[in-house]
Amino acid sequence: EESSRLREFLLKAADLLDERAERAAQRTAALIEPAMIVLFGGVVALIAFSLLQAIYSINAGTFAR
Repeated sequence: EESSRLREFLLKAADLLDERAERAAQRTAALIEPAMIVLFGGVVALIAFSLLQAIYSINAGTFAR
């Protein structure tokens, strides 16, 4: 405060914190993205498996006669 440079220091600190926050957000997104792809792939596989199971159970009933 005595050197009249408080504004400069605060702006510099704000810029540094903005950069750190942006980098942290980018890293988090980069880590979550593959996990979401695997999760959605699992959901799609589960739905496909349940549909195939229903189709095979219907066909198994017709062949049993």
